[in-house]
Amino acid sequence: MKGLLIFAVQIFGEIIEWSMILRAIFSWFVRDPYSFWGKVYQITISLSEPIVGPIRDFLNKKGANNGGIDWSLLVAFILWQILISVITRLIYVI
Repeated sequence: MKGLLIFAVQIFGEIIEWSMILRAIFSWFVRDPYSFWGKVYQITISLSEPIVGPIRDFLNKKGANNGGIDWSLLVAFILWQILISVITRLIYVI
């Protein structure tokens, strides 16, 4: 049972990680929101925004997102990987 739960957490974590990676790539190239790739980009935003949004708000309050570079996606990606790793280890130990 633990193995199945760990597997589910890891798959969920990877889906969110890939949505963040694709979001970063698509943000450079997708210009038409009504094209196929524009719709895929909107899906990646929908999946990753609950994680990235609060981090972006925090970084904006601290003044870290200035100079035209949005660091929130990178910070969210790193924190998400740490969180998934901690959760899977806790499940394994319990």
